[in-house]
Amino acid sequence: MTQHEPGVSPGHIRDHACEAVQLNGQVWGYDPGGNNHHGVARFTITDGHISACASDTVGTVGDAVEWLGSTMPLAFGADTLTAWSTGRNGDRPADRSLRLAYPDATGSVLSPNTIRGAMCVNGMAVVCLLRSKYPKLLVSEAHPKVLYFSLTRNLYGSATLAERTAILAQWLGICVAELNIGDDNAWDATSSAYAAWEGLRGNWTEDLHQKPLRDDECLVHPAGPTVYFWPEHLNATL
Repeated sequence: MTQHEPGVSPGHIRDHACEAVQLNGQVWGYDPGGNNHHGVARFTITDGHISACASDTVGTVGDAVEWLGSTMPLAFGADTLTAWSTGRNGDRPADRSLRLAYPDATGSVLSPNTIRGAMCVNGMAVVCLLRSKYPKLLVSEAHPKVLYFSLTRNLYGSATLAERTAILAQWLGICVAELNIGDDNAWDATSSAYAAWEGLRGNWTEDLHQKPLRDDECLVHPAGPTVYFWPEHLNATL
């Protein structure tokens, strides 16, 4: 299996980006957790710009899917493993690239085989449920903690929620008063939606799922093709 099978092609990303300027609709984000720790976020997009944001933390996977809505969004960002690797430790090219690029901030880039259940099971459950409803949904993986470091060069844990929310408002181009983010779960879901939005509109063209695979591994996409939009180019490592 090559690195581009069955992932979304760079051409597919460009097609979405070309359409984004005139798009109207929603972009969703999700951060998996255990009971009462499921972060959800929703952007309203008007003429290619974010016109409203909402976020919350809800009880279960079912609550999260219900909260997100009943109309297919323009894109969906999820803080979960949207692709799995058949290699040692379940490590993926994306994981290795992140560790190489940000050695001081990748304590949370664990080998997938060691990650606890909520992140993997609940995250993939939501992706699968949304893909079953919307087969053509553009899904991007996200990693909020490392993303925060990539964009600020500060550790996620070094800032308060209020400080991170103020920075996130700047990224989104909205007033911080419009962001009612109650906890880290909601923040992570909102930043996951942000990653999907930046990729959709063509600002982030790096797709970490397209990094080269080792000869003894391939990527498995349980819910169908996904991307992993990232704000800067990362060197690959085998």
